[in-house]
Amino acid sequence: MMVELVSQVDLRKSIRPEDVIRFAPGEIVAEADAGDAEGRSLFFRDIAYGASTVAAPGIDGVLMVVYRSGQTRMRRKVEAKWHESYVTPGAISLLGVDRASDWEWDSNIEVSHFYLSKDLMSKMALRAFESEYHHFHAINDLCIEDPSLLALTDALEAELRNVASGSRLLTDLLSQALTLHVLRNHHICDRASRDSANAAMAFTGAQRQRVIDFVEANLAKNFSLADLANTAGMCEHTFPRRFKAAFDQSPWQYVLMRRVHRAMALVKDTRLSLAEIAFLTGFSDQAHMTRVVKKATGQTPGHLRRA
Repeated sequence: MMVELVSQVDLRKSIRPEDVIRFAPGEIVAEADAGDAEGRSLFFRDIAYGASTVAAPGIDGVLMVVYRSGQTRMRRKVEAKWHESYVTPGAISLLGVDRASDWEWDSNIEVSHFYLSKDLMSKMALRAFESEYHHFHAINDLCIEDPSLLALTDALEAELRNVASGSRLLTDLLSQALTLHVLRNHHICDRASRDSANAAMAFTGAQRQRVIDFVEANLAKNFSLADLANTAGMCEHTFPRRFKAAFDQSPWQYVLMRRVHRAMALVKDTRLSLAEIAFLTGFSDQAHMTRVVKKATGQTPGHLRRA
């Protein structure tokens, strides 16, 4: 009874990708990972399996199983529903984040496991779709025939297995391309939930005024996106989208135009030199201010002063 109870508790808790082998024992043929100082974004394993019956807890990442050799009847249960398919080399199974599952197959197979971290999925959802990842739901397909997805996993595996000059950059780019493809083609976006969340994320009147006051007070300084986000009390990742919804332009465009307007006012209303005005309005130098003002107004600061 004690062993069964521990098993049940374990199955209710999500596990890390490297711990899957405890629940689905097999021969590890190769493994590698990718990421940066902030954390691992992708984990990969090649595993040889005999016929097996597996009960596994959810995983804290998206799992893709790429079938490399052997063919078998595969049965899988996710969310109390069993599905069955005959898988051959080149087929792919996908399982969403934190989805407990049961698997059964009756022949020897060799597979590649690719785990895309929740952090990587979240960053790509924000970057590509301007949406939080929890608004996306993985399509838990047992047998996917997707040549583009297969090509991306093949290229990524080759780079992970044979590290060479530039591998870190190429691995990062391939991981992003793979993640984007999975989001676009093998997830469903809950648009109603996303739109409702976006409405809840709108600037309040007080937040909007704090940002305006901060920009006006600091036009002569080089401040960052993080400084603006902190002023509004918002997350740096979502701030640009929320700012654009409130101001109808990006933070960079807004700050640049405020500098142009301040420079034009100083050109017309003071005797300050153009170099001094450039310094006081945050431009790198007089030439930079001249280019930006002319592009925005069609006239140089000198022409505006003489007008």
